[in-house]
Amino acid sequence: DIFYPSGSNSLCDMLTSFTKHVWYNPSSKSFVTPSYYTNHLGGSAYNYPFSVDGRRYLSFWGGHSYRGCCHARSNLFNAPVDGAAWNQNFDIHVRTVQDWTGPQCQYSSAVTCGGKGKAQADGTCRDCYPGLYGPQCQNQCNCVLANSESIVCSASGACTCKSGYSGRRCECSTGQYHTGSTCTACHTTCMTCSGPSSNECTSCIAGYALDGTRCVLSATAVTSTAGGVTTGNTATISGRTLQVTKRTSTSWLRVEYNDNFRSLTSTSTSACNWEVLFNGASCPSGRVSGTRYSTSSQNWRRPGTIVGYCRGLSAGTVTLTVRVTQFSSYGCQAETGWNGKYFTLEATEVEPDNPSTTSSFVQSQSVPLATTASVGTGASGTDTGYVSGRSLTFTKKRSDSLMRFTYYDSMRAYQNQVSCDWEVRVDDQSYSSSPLRITVYQEPADNPLHFRTLVGYWPGIAAGSHTMQIYVSPTSGYSGDCYTGWPGIDYFVLEAREVMAGDPALHYVDGINQVDTRDSGVITGRSLSFTKQNATTALRIVYHDNLSAESTSGARACKWTILIDNSPCQSGDISSSQYTSGPQRNRKGSTVIGYCTGVPAGSRTITVSVGAVSGYSCDAYTGWNQRWTLEANEVVLL
Repeated sequence: DIFYPSGSNSLCDMLTSFTKHVWYNPSSKSFVTPSYYTNHLGGSAYNYPFSVDGRRYLSFWGGHSYRGCCHARSNLFNAPVDGAAWNQNFDIHVRTVQDWTGPQCQYSSAVTCGGKGKAQADGTCRDCYPGLYGPQCQNQCNCVLANSESIVCSASGACTCKSGYSGRRCECSTGQYHTGSTCTACHTTCMTCSGPSSNECTSCIAGYALDGTRCVLSATAVTSTAGGVTTGNTATISGRTLQVTKRTSTSWLRVEYNDNFRSLTSTSTSACNWEVLFNGASCPSGRVSGTRYSTSSQNWRRPGTIVGYCRGLSAGTVTLTVRVTQFSSYGCQAETGWNGKYFTLEATEVEPDNPSTTSSFVQSQSVPLATTASVGTGASGTDTGYVSGRSLTFTKKRSDSLMRFTYYDSMRAYQNQVSCDWEVRVDDQSYSSSPLRITVYQEPADNPLHFRTLVGYWPGIAAGSHTMQIYVSPTSGYSGDCYTGWPGIDYFVLEAREVMAGDPALHYVDGINQVDTRDSGVITGRSLSFTKQNATTALRIVYHDNLSAESTSGARACKWTILIDNSPCQSGDISSSQYTSGPQRNRKGSTVIGYCTGVPAGSRTITVSVGAVSGYSCDAYTGWNQRWTLEANEVVLL
């Protein structure tokens, strides 16, 4: 409600009375004297505003021991109207209606009062009453009350919109702009815009940042070889430090950490755990970590990517570090980093629809494209069937968008020459004839329970509600003793992110069963050509494939390197190095992420090459029984 002191009464007179206020009637768009109640402060007689907006009373701001009265909603504001009751919270905002004098304020038919108000007969100018604007206050604002901060508009008639609304009258919702008498959709990356293209954004959806007038993915990340190799069974990993400025206390941090890991022991078994810490402590909502377990006979150096969501962190500066520890009573001789590999530690602040939700992350209501994620813990010994607890219900908002799925968990195929598949299924269906899965093949006998990450795209899913699940089974032609999860220590992640086909800042290519056995050179099929829009953005590159450095005798070491226009990234190597002490064949899904800065705008091609690590021979095997994905995303590094 908007009230004004009646007659010559002051603001204080009005606030301490129930008979000294006039009320702005949004129907007649004028101030009127209401029928007064018999006591309290402010308000009106019973049923006075009923014919206007369905309420029984105007707002009372005091005079009773039960705070304010009477309605939080009306049929004109956040409809439908609610029942009348005391104990309502309320705010009072005071706006001064200013009188002033000057050369432009002499009363005549031509007086404009500087465009700010209405000339008075005594030679002064007065601000327009709320809801009116123009040189003589002759125009009505007509703000859409449910979407506006108030009925007051600017001298040009523009209303002040609540978050998520735009347009002259605040008639357009999130992701729309005003064109004449209609609201038209913005590009899917824009929160607000001046036109429909990706180059006409004025603000961005969550997780994106303005790059001129374009919205591109935003992230805070550190990628470096600084710190080199860290060894020991309990240690803070040198160089793996990232500071993030968190804007709100209700947001979550989405974290990815990519590095080279080894778990070794002189005893019968080894189990080392790498954990991302937040201001020196574990994530309050559940650990962001990954464990590598194996027998003493294995000496593997392999890359890996840890994925996690963390909620419950206060706003302000958050420092991320990485610590490795020995798990339980197992032995652990950990080694982090190898062969000059650039690690990546990344954090993105994301805001959920409902901050009180603890079991899953949902971002859908305030954005054109939805992201849903589930985090949990628990293990399953199922060899064939759906993995217990790995289920995520998500809503796809558009029929012309794609789904990008991420699945992070501990996975194992046990014994010799065994193989297991972990497959993403949607609504109990596979992705056509080429399932979206990650494969783990083991030779010789071992019990390698390691954390792994699957990343892949799925086009053609209809808009609406769907369920993502993980189905495990032995690989066709093989037996498999499969095991999923590490209860009580590592949290799995299922993520379904909706992305727009044709987004000029996001590009990917994928394929399945494209095996390449070369030991050096560019891998067949792994080629992504695109146009980079801006020279100032970084490229965030993701490569997911089945990679193996194999040996029939002796040590072997291979390195898969991301090439941009036939050259490694100039700002830092993006690669995956694997070492095996042999003899063994371990064909396992692997994911590499990295950032490359300084890449010029224009036509670019990303490929993947393989070769021997310096000082070693290489017997490489690339691609087996699963989909591979090569992705490039233009981002703004915060």
